[in-house]
Amino acid sequence: LPDFIDLKDTDSRFVIGNKALLDFMQLKDMSEIVGRTDEYFGSVDPHSREEDTRVMKSRQPLHKKEEWFYVPGRGRVCIMTSKLPYIDS
Repeated sequence: LPDFIDLKDTDSRFVIGNKALLDFMQLKDMSEIVGRTDEYFGSVDPHSREEDTRVMKSRQPLHKKEEWFYVPGRGRVCIMTSKLPYIDS
């Protein structure tokens, strides 16, 4: 799947990410992402964390939002994101 897919916990830490995301972030293994936040990997849109929290609290999705990230070795990149709440029991 060419799209980046990840799942984050309520503190915006990665729980899992797909191969496309790991490749883009130049990571070799899932263990390099699990438990870390976007901020660990570089600068992010300052509103990204707020949006993560708002989506989790409201349980309402956010579709097709542009977010800017700084990725080491790649520079500043714009990614189209959709955020969907996932609630388990």
